[in-house]
Amino acid sequence: MGRASGNPARLLPGGGRGFRGRDAGGVRRPQSARARGLWGCGADRTAPRGSATRGARVARPRRGANRSGDPEAHAGAGSPVGQPRDPRHDGRGRPRGGRGGARRGPPHGRAARRVGAMATSMSDGLRTVAATVYGGAWEARRRAYALGWVRPSRVPARVVSVGNLTVGGTGKTTLVTHLMRRARALGAAARIVCRDYHPGPHGHGDEAILYRRTFGERSVLSGTNKRALARAAAQAGGELILVDDGFSHWALERDLDVVLLDARDPWGGGRLLPAGRLREPRQALQRAEVVVLSRLEPSEDPATLAEEVRRFAPAAFVAAGRHHVIGLGTLDGRAATPRRAWVVTGTGHPAAVASSAAEAGLEVTGTSIYRDHHWFSRDEARRERQRARAAGSVVLLTAKDAVRWPAHERGDEEVVVLEVEWRWVSGGDTVEALVFGASTGVSVAAGNARPPATGVS
Repeated sequence: MGRASGNPARLLPGGGRGFRGRDAGGVRRPQSARARGLWGCGADRTAPRGSATRGARVARPRRGANRSGDPEAHAGAGSPVGQPRDPRHDGRGRPRGGRGGARRGPPHGRAARRVGAMATSMSDGLRTVAATVYGGAWEARRRAYALGWVRPSRVPARVVSVGNLTVGGTGKTTLVTHLMRRARALGAAARIVCRDYHPGPHGHGDEAILYRRTFGERSVLSGTNKRALARAAAQAGGELILVDDGFSHWALERDLDVVLLDARDPWGGGRLLPAGRLREPRQALQRAEVVVLSRLEPSEDPATLAEEVRRFAPAAFVAAGRHHVIGLGTLDGRAATPRRAWVVTGTGHPAAVASSAAEAGLEVTGTSIYRDHHWFSRDEARRERQRARAAGSVVLLTAKDAVRWPAHERGDEEVVVLEVEWRWVSGGDTVEALVFGASTGVSVAAGNARPPATGVS
């Protein structure tokens, strides 16, 4: 295949980040908010089922402004509208243009995110054609591994991947955090391996920073090559390696593949990137030993969706879990008890954040949505505080959003973090036994633990 740019915006007509062309006077025209991927990478034009913001009015930035980093603001009538940003600034304190570089080979992992970022800048016909090309590249890669032309690398440790089939948030970070805590409680020498997606000023991604703050520097390895990171983790004494977002990383051999599916939209529109949100076809679930249905509502029965999953992964153990709100705190760790919140988020599933806020008993007065992994500038932080103050609310962030919030805001009591943890709905004991190798008497250090064929009833 040809070379894929390290910056998806460079593949747009006009060549500029956040722009889609030039008018007759040579002035670059900004993309629409959807074209920049602020609602994720899918083709869906409505908020997901159960969304706390479904039906709310969307206040859009003014026509003609440079809006490449502005959020869509969701609120009632009279809600504030995003302001134009400095065209020289990309949201991370760097000159516009971002990181360069190129990558060879079929789109997977990092490249899948690039394809997704371009998804809504295309017409439906172009997206369909691009999805066909993407699917052909995936099939060529699958055959290369199936025929032994390319072989995955093995490391001397038990390797467990926690991944997903679609782009967007499914709860991987929360589940990996839960499994790491359980591993420590069992006395296992566990390490987390993750990629530095969209690194910030210090060179690391938000997930890697969050893991390090929770478990310490020695327990987390992050970078660009998960295979090399896993090998380094094993050499450093790791017996159990938890790979964050490793399902599509075929170059690393795993003992167990755990795949999360968002119960609200498990198949990402049913189409491959960039026409839909699927990184891989649904039949790729055949590689998974465990499928976890995430983001279930408290009263939702997972049995119906579990039956649908078994059509594509008949041998996989199917479990279910959800995020559970455990409290609210300030950026510097003090307890907080606000009543009204303006949600500000740059995550893969913004509607779920608003739902969790409502679950915590907060009145959600509005939502500002930035693209996934967005690093907030000081001006953006100030603007969001003003929006929240005007609505009689505090700014509400997720833990990952808090990592990307400007450091000088740490003592601000007007900014509150939503604290959540993973809770199993069904099948949790079996999943953890499989992850730690206990179900067949296999040690944590090695071996393949195969799951039973059924889980959710």
